[in-house]
Amino acid sequence: MSVLRTRSARAQDSIGSTIATQNQVTRETPEATKPLSVGDSVHRSDVVRTGADSLAKPAVLDSTNLAVGPNRNLRINRFPDWFAWINIHDAMEAARYQKEGT
Repeated sequence: MSVLRTRSARAQDSIGSTIATQNQVTRETPEATKPLSVGDSVHRSDVVRTGADSLAKPAVLDSTNLAVGPNRNLRINRFPDWFAWINIHDAMEAARYQKEGT
């Protein structure tokens, strides 16, 4: 029953969908990391991660189109006031910090 409740709550947290992807693009959720494809929903607190020579374009419900370039991570922590809470990190920097334990 909690799985159904979690899926239902997650569906309500959808903030938009993916309108374009190129090469290696994944979505990290609390449950798993999976490839992100055109048409897939994007949810609050998902991490959209791109690899080298990759691109993702999520469109949020307020009609804002975002572009995530190569080797980047995107997490929208809050919506609709997402612009005040957006976190964009260079994937290589994040890996370096994680390796250093900071």
